[in-house]
Amino acid sequence: MKLNNLRQLIKEELKHALNENKFEEGDIVLYMGERHKVLSDNGYVVELTTMREEGKKQNTVMLNYAQVRERVRRPEDYLNEADWFDYLPDNPANQPDADIKQGYKPKMSPFNILANTGESAIFEKDGKLYYFYYYDINKNDFEEYADREIVSVEPDGEGGYDEEFGDWEMDEDVISNYLNDNYSKLGIGRGFNDYEDGKEFVEIDEPLKNELLQTFKTDDVRKALG
Repeated sequence: MKLNNLRQLIKEELKHALNENKFEEGDIVLYMGERHKVLSDNGYVVELTTMREEGKKQNTVMLNYAQVRERVRRPEDYLNEADWFDYLPDNPANQPDADIKQGYKPKMSPFNILANTGESAIFEKDGKLYYFYYYDINKNDFEEYADREIVSVEPDGEGGYDEEFGDWEMDEDVISNYLNDNYSKLGIGRGFNDYEDGKEFVEIDEPLKNELLQTFKTDDVRKALG
């Protein structure tokens, strides 16, 4: 057999052996003491990315199989046999923590949320109270301010990745982040008359305070309005 053919045979046999233990995209592994997610594995090189909280620097590494054997541990490598069942995909007991994309938080948040009615909220700033009516604002406008679970990551065909997110909750943090990032665009109305005219964000005067107390009879609104 010619030398080149022998090399090719060895190469193909090596590739076959390696492919039997290839990583799948999305596998979670331990590398250098830190959890990583597998981005790709072509049978010779494995691409890994760190799994860190939003805002922390994410690192991507490319490892050949010699490095993988020395440095990368699959979950089954560091679980005792008694723990094996916890690793099975259909058992939620030992699932990896969900990847969460943190919502955008403005650098400055001068308005503090005091109460949320489900359609509006009461805010405070420098001893003054404000009413924010958000019910008619498109919910999609709030999405970037919410913490969302990343349910899938797919290549976008341009070298990057498209993320698909799970459901998210319109809670007080989301409303507060949105308001503090957009209050200058909303403009601030003054008192009951601007409230009646449909202003979304209004400084509360005494007539408006009385109106809100009559409209919302919950403890948190009463406490917020004093």
